Amino acid sequence: MSWERTIICIVAVAGAATGTALLYRYATRGLGGESSERSRELPTGSRAANAVSETTMTDDVDEAVALMSDDELANDVQFNHLVVQEGSMLLSLFGVAFMVIVAVVAFLIAMTSQTATSVLQIEMFAPLMFIGMGIVAASMTHTAQYRPVPESVVPPLLAEKSVYPDNETSYTPQPPTPVAASAPVVPAVAPATRSVNAHAASAPVEKPSLEEILAHADELYDQVRFRDLHVYLAENIKHYPTDVELLWRCARSCQDVMPDAPNADAQKNLAFDGLRYAEEAYAANPNHAMSNKWMGIMTSTCGNYLGTSKKIEGAYKIKEFIARAIELNPTDATSHNILGQWCLAFANLSWIEKKAAAAIFGTPPTATYEDAVRHFHDAENISPGFWKKNAYLLGETYYKMSNPVEAKLWLEKARNVPVKTTEDKEVHVEIEKLLKKL
Repeated sequence: MSWERTIICIVAVAGAATGTALLYRYATRGLGGESSERSRELPTGSRAANAVSETTMTDDVDEAVALMSDDELANDVQFNHLVVQEGSMLLSLFGVAFMVIVAVVAFLIAMTSQTATSVLQIEMFAPLMFIGMGIVAASMTHTAQYRPVPESVVPPLLAEKSVYPDNETSYTPQPPTPVAASAPVVPAVAPATRSVNAHAASAPVEKPSLEEILAHADELYDQVRFRDLHVYLAENIKHYPTDVELLWRCARSCQDVMPDAPNADAQKNLAFDGLRYAEEAYAANPNHAMSNKWMGIMTSTCGNYLGTSKKIEGAYKIKEFIARAIELNPTDATSHNILGQWCLAFANLSWIEKKAAAAIFGTPPTATYEDAVRHFHDAENISPGFWKKNAYLLGETYYKMSNPVEAKLWLEKARNVPVKTTEDKEVHVEIEKLLKKL
């Protein structure tokens, strides 16, 4: 072999390795690696902020999370294997097809050429075959060194709630243990629960009216005092444990204090506390817009602590709850945004991931970027600029639709929305990153 051919072979091997790595990375994107944490904070209306809270739950919460059957765990493993196997299979088929095409073309050249009597005498035959073999080898290596698929394969707005509401056997959630508030909350009607003398202690406690509790709760929410609101609701839920208006506010309070909880266990406890309050609200009135809305939100939040199969099964339920909430109250901008995020999550799924999900669960939920854009626009039309993230998601979705003009327009609008919360700060960073790509 001449030195020219040796150099060509060396370059071919290097090119094959590089090309294989790039092709492998593209074909198996989303099947492994790091996954970014997505915020679970969902504001109601135009108000949002963060608060810190620690809470306790009954032992039933841990049991609800732990009681996943062997079949469900097997479904998770099977789903993960299918995703990886389908990606590897497609990569292998591509490599084999590539080698077949190279062999056929080389054979035809050898048949018609007067200088080359064999395919081995064609200079590019060996390098191209190297590339094909490299692709097949990469797919086989990926199968052999398989890692489980991370939870990020499933969109964040997929979940399964722990317990379905049962109107016949209504369960009243235990109120979370009040956290220490920086400023004590004074109820609208302060019950005389503490006294320095026995006579006052034995005196009957005046029960505050529901209207007074709700009015003071909304006042605390308007003042973005989520920590104090959480304590206040926990102290007053005992007076009206089955009222839908009070219950959905309790669910919202748990969601609001989650982002800055001290650790993952505290966040999980808050999530399942919120879900149980939402279930009670839904049981009290299944035709209430806010009970449906918070069933959808808390079902999604609790899904982060459940397995892949439960998330996909719960995806339909989330959409049903939010769609029903919009039907009952079409002017709630946040509900439209949540449905837009649901559509965006499924539109982001790759073809391989959809096929793998279909193999396990039949027909998985589907959506398009156009669906997501429509719902995000509905939210903006109802309440322009109500949430920095909504405008950002519009820009991000247009960017994925290869529409840089609209993407830049909405990213600029998102950048101009004032930063009010920790999440807003994080979104602002993502806005600047995406703008640099346009």
